[in-house]
Amino acid sequence: MADPERIEHISIHVDPESVPEPGPCPLCGSEMKKVLAVYELRGNPVVVRNTVAIPGYECTSCGAPYFDSASVLDLDREALKKLPRSSKLRGPLKESIARLSRALAEQGNQGSA
Repeated sequence: MADPERIEHISIHVDPESVPEPGPCPLCGSEMKKVLAVYELRGNPVVVRNTVAIPGYECTSCGAPYFDSASVLDLDREALKKLPRSSKLRGPLKESIARLSRALAEQGNQGSA
């Protein structure tokens, strides 16, 4: 019998006005629409969920859910705190956080130039 999943909650709030307009879906290229979505990271045996739905995007064709980069960075930082040290997701999550941090810093530098 598999170990039961433990649910850990995080609480990130995102101002809907701060979420940029969606671009095309990264998977299929179709139009994306703004929606309220729940963040969930499955890291057996822990499931990390945001306590409330936050502004994000959903593809109108394939249904893929997305969040803007700044929201993902905040969500991933909080999720990392909830994962056990033995979780195989910690490494990829740390890499994602580092990559997003660099990308957002570069965007900020370009905007101020």
